[in-house]
Amino acid sequence: MYFRVCCQLVYLSMMGASSAYAITSYDELPEVTNTSTSQIFVLPDIVPAAEAEENGYIDRDYAAERDLSTFVFKNEDGTGTMKVYSHPVKYYDEYGKVRNITLNLMKSSDGKIMTADNSIKTTFPQELSVGEFGGG
Repeated sequence: MYFRVCCQLVYLSMMGASSAYAITSYDELPEVTNTSTSQIFVLPDIVPAAEAEENGYIDRDYAAERDLSTFVFKNEDGTGTMKVYSHPVKYYDEYGKVRNITLNLMKSSDGKIMTADNSIKTTFPQELSVGEFGGG
């Protein structure tokens, strides 16, 4: 268990753990409004909203995304932006659907805290105490 928690913490720190500690629901994910069509799309966690605004991302081009390490965005000016990562930013869920990896946490039905949308399933007790995993 200790190894699993350490692996998750390393993973979270590599992915930008600042959002890892917020417990959110799927209704609270960052959205970007497409001003040309009034569509709303959800930005992947790893893409900052400021970057999307600066580059004019208005939608995703899912058909152009060929692997789990790539996002392709449609831009306001009609061009596209491909972002390729050195690690997977998407995963296959239990139904075989490709989903974005998020760092969101949620409460399970038994009250434990767990990863919400991620290929790495980690759960934490409701309360952690200092030193429980060897810390001081």
